[in-house]
Amino acid sequence: MKFKGIIFDLDQTLVDSSTLELMRTNRQWSKVLQSLNSIQFNPKLINLLKNFTDSGVQIGIITNSPGMYATGVLKHFNISFNHLIAYHDVKKRKPDPEPFIKMISNFNIKPEHCISVGDHDNDIIASQAANVLAIGAQWHTPNYEFTTNPDFVFKNVDQFEKFINS
Repeated sequence: MKFKGIIFDLDQTLVDSSTLELMRTNRQWSKVLQSLNSIQFNPKLINLLKNFTDSGVQIGIITNSPGMYATGVLKHFNISFNHLIAYHDVKKRKPDPEPFIKMISNFNIKPEHCISVGDHDNDIIASQAANVLAIGAQWHTPNYEFTTNPDFVFKNVDQFEKFINS
């Protein structure tokens, strides 16, 4: 595997948390944490993340959500990762590149050895501003149209996996 670090957005990329969107928007975090079982997680991603970890690739999660929510989701699905950067961990958030620059520093690698996977233009803007290859993920948001120019766009996890393994 040519990449040494992979950065994932959390919501609508690693997990489909659309059922919690209204509660999250209204910052009803205790209700959200009680409703984690309504989140969908693609089992193919579990295997893919395990393959990354087994290959020595570092996994980072960057989210504009609060850390207690992100940690709750990651624990709920037993998602292993090396670093998490959540809302309160940086002064500037996506689309600013600060969280990506911080993650690359945490990985202790060069930006060109890292890729980023996100479902929104803010993910793409921040990734590219940090000189990280930006992948648009549409497996949880098939109707979302990127207005930015991701380096690649994948409509399903199988396409992403094929790209990673090529």
